[in-house]
Amino acid sequence: MEDGSLSHTPFMGLNLSRPPSGAPRAPRPDCPFCAIVAQGPAVAQSGRAVAFRDRAPAAVGGHFLVVPRNHIGSIYDLDGEDDVKMMNELEALGQEVALAASSGPSPPRIKTGFHFPPLYSVDHLHLHVFVLPHTSWWARLRFLQAPGAPWCATPAQVRARVAARRWVARGGSGGGKRAAPPPPGARMV
Repeated sequence: MEDGSLSHTPFMGLNLSRPPSGAPRAPRPDCPFCAIVAQGPAVAQSGRAVAFRDRAPAAVGGHFLVVPRNHIGSIYDLDGEDDVKMMNELEALGQEVALAASSGPSPPRIKTGFHFPPLYSVDHLHLHVFVLPHTSWWARLRFLQAPGAPWCATPAQVRARVAARRWVARGGSGGGKRAAPPPPGARMV
């Protein structure tokens, strides 16, 4: 997987995918991130995104979450050019927040990433933005973006595959519009 492709394989025999909610992309009253979008506390906002501090920081310089204003369950619910534009906006706002939070004469080390479902605590798409270093070895491992890591992906990896609409099962032919999230053992090619 040296080519930067994403892997989504069963982890310890568990099916890590879940079907998309099918709900319209509107705020949900039971979603804590939708509540933050509506009422704060936000550290920055743009047309389609809101950034706020993570409640359990995993980076010394700052740990932020950037979420779309509309409720989107996960990376598997992204599809099409408009979602790629929205992801660009999430990433740009994240970079802006990280740069504003950093201090010192040298540029900060910034890392961003998405978790694969269900390896997160809130079912609302969110981009983690870290101003490194991480707070611990466990935080570093939790957000590892190594090729083949089954739990975290860079925005560029997700954006490229959403743009190409290429969520396919292992051994599949690829292409075409994704109708459902990848099955267990699927990968992005």
